[in-house]
Amino acid sequence: MEANANGQWQVVASGSDIGQNRFLSLPGPVAASELCINVVSRDQRPPSLYSFVAYAKGG
Repeated sequence: MEANANGQWQVVASGSDIGQNRFLSLPGPVAASELCINVVSRDQRPPSLYSFVAYAKGG
């Protein structure tokens, strides 16, 4: 996942697993105007993404 902060795209999380209820925790707060997710398939089938949710944790 990449975040656009102040006009600069930065990788904020990455992984090789995907599945139901997959959570990625970031190492710290990220202030961004946009998020980008790159999904790459390991086989010949096209990658798919059912849903994506970003939320603030804590309180």
